[in-house]
Amino acid sequence: MAYGPYLEQSPFLTMAGVPARQARIAMSVRSSLLVRKAVAAGIGIGEMPLWMGEREGLVRIWPQRQRPNEYEVWQVMHPDLQRTARVRAVAEFLSAAFDVQ
Repeated sequence: MAYGPYLEQSPFLTMAGVPARQARIAMSVRSSLLVRKAVAAGIGIGEMPLWMGEREGLVRIWPQRQRPNEYEVWQVMHPDLQRTARVRAVAEFLSAAFDVQ
C-alpha cells in the first residue's frame, strides 16, 4: 500500500525510512483516509500515523522503527482468515521480517 503523492515525490519507496526495494505495491491511493481503509480491509500493509491505526483497531507490526513524522507500518487480515494456516504463516513471516533494529 502506498500513498500516491509520496511516490510522485520520491523515486524510492521506503517503509518507516527503510528502502523497500523489492516491494510490490498492491495499491496507490491519494488520501490518508484511503490508506487507512485499504489497510483495514486487508489489502496490504502501509504506513500511517499511530492514531489512525489505533482508530481502526489495527495491529502495529514494527514498533521499534519510527519515521521522523511518526508514521508506522501495520499488518491486518480479515477476521475469517486469521486462523487459516497459510495466512497465519505469511503474517508471522512479515512480522519477523520487519523486526529490524
